[in-house]
Amino acid sequence: MITLLTVVALATASLEAAPTVQLNEAEQQYLGQSILQRAALLVLLEKEILGLQKQRTDISRASVTSYEGRSALSNRVNVRPGRFNSKAEKDKALKGLQDRISSKSQLKRTLEDPKFFYSPVILNFAVGAIGKLTQDDRVVRIVQVLGPGQMIVEIDDNWVMLKGFKTEGLVDGKVAQLSDIIHIDGTYRYTTVMGASKTIFKAVPFDDSRVRAYVESTPNEIQSRIEKAVTEAKAAAKEPGTGVLPRHPTLAPKP
Repeated sequence: MITLLTVVALATASLEAAPTVQLNEAEQQYLGQSILQRAALLVLLEKEILGLQKQRTDISRASVTSYEGRSALSNRVNVRPGRFNSKAEKDKALKGLQDRISSKSQLKRTLEDPKFFYSPVILNFAVGAIGKLTQDDRVVRIVQVLGPGQMIVEIDDNWVMLKGFKTEGLVDGKVAQLSDIIHIDGTYRYTTVMGASKTIFKAVPFDDSRVRAYVESTPNEIQSRIEKAVTEAKAAAKEPGTGVLPRHPTLAPKP
């Protein structure tokens, strides 16, 4: 028998508890960029998966003609040999496509999980921006190591003085991957080796543990925000230039 207490208990369980972490403005901005870029990736993945599935259908319907059969058809007009030389070749192509579909589908499921946190990449450099500098094949050039914990890097024609980061093993002029989350909190006056002055961005480490805790404790809110961002990203994809869908190589999923 379903009692009033049971109904109340079920209703209470369905409600999301109030978040134990209250994010400040910078953390809210960081979370917003995380959701926006995650939505962009989901739209790209959905499009790629659909494209791969179409290729799989086309290949499954393709005919097979052996090398001997191709030779026999070589002198016949308006007769095309099959796409594949053997069934084994066709099966290999199908397996390769299925593996790619499975890999991208798994990534899509991960990004759809509201408790998964996606660390955003800084795409638009400005004071106040928060995120990673590098991801996948995107790297920075070490302009100059100023001393322990301080260095100047260049990425996408932007120069940034990083303060409070590990510099061991880094060499001027080389490229590097930096996994740290940074917060561009101001500017820095830099004197070049030629004696000229240049104003560049300045950044410090950003601790995103509170944001991750917030995401973990508010899955319903995060799910709703992701769904809204995906809808906006799909609309933006149909109307290039709206700025809702970030367009950058680092956001493109691996083949």
